[in-house]
Amino acid sequence: RLQLESQVEGPIRIQDRGTESLGSKSAALIDRSGQETYDLSRDGSIQITPGQERRRLEVAIGTGGYVESKRKKVLPEAVTLTSYPNPTRRQATIEYTLPEAGDVTLQVYDVLGRQVATLEQGRKKAGRHTTQLETGRLPSGVYFGRLEAGGETRTQKITVVR
Repeated sequence: RLQLESQVEGPIRIQDRGTESLGSKSAALIDRSGQETYDLSRDGSIQITPGQERRRLEVAIGTGGYVESKRKKVLPEAVTLTSYPNPTRRQATIEYTLPEAGDVTLQVYDVLGRQVATLEQGRKKAGRHTTQLETGRLPSGVYFGRLEAGGETRTQKITVVR
């Protein structure tokens, strides 16, 4: 059982030592809270940015198949997109999941189809991701968050009220 505690602000860097002694076995750090996994035998140094909540970390060591089965239990199985609170006044949290790493574009459009914001663009790791939509400069109305990832598109209605 592994327990890591940090009382400092900011990112935590985790560095593995000795994984070369595993031979043909694999090792992974699994973040059950953030739905992310890190390959300890390959990644070397890992940086985790803590939030307000406690994180559940697990180390899986064993055959490649065993470690992969543990990883699959944590990673999402589909591309999803949601936002909360909805309706929102000042700020909305946009949350999306990716079953595998890939290029992502997350944009917000008004009801006339005009793009009002680009929230994410670029390559992202598999797992759960969140970003913020500042709605203070947007008039009341209905908007649509559009996520393009892994050849799929998801849309989420976002209502802004004043």
